[in-house]
Amino acid sequence: MHHTLVVNARASTVREAGTDAFEARIMAAFQAAGCSARVRMVHPRERDDALTLTIEDTGTIPVIAGGDGTLNGVLPLLMHAGRPVGILALGTVNVLGRDLGLTGTLEDHITFDGEVERKAGLLVDGLLPTAIWLIAACDRLV
Repeated sequence: MHHTLVVNARASTVREAGTDAFEARIMAAFQAAGCSARVRMVHPRERDDALTLTIEDTGTIPVIAGGDGTLNGVLPLLMHAGRPVGILALGTVNVLGRDLGLTGTLEDHITFDGEVERKAGLLVDGLLPTAIWLIAACDRLV
């Protein structure tokens, strides 16, 4: 399964690691989970356009990666995506990730094997009229 990640290049997690190191880490985590991934590091001003293009590409599973500000900022796009979009919650505060039970490392989030379906269902039913999928063992997206 192939994923395209749109990553906020200004997210604190990315800045702390460095963009090249962070991209390599994401690629290695997806590869370890048996999936392929393309990473697009984008400036926040380019985020919406990059995510829209990724959503329109039906040959890939779109994923948005960023902190609470990034995820809140793309909610209008997600509401009208018309297809599932993965979320990789980053950031130092990471309220959304914590609320969904995603704790631990980035690699833990990519290979999460917990109660994703129930938690994602609450998110979809409670907040958004479209499906938002969480990264969960790549080929087992909820």
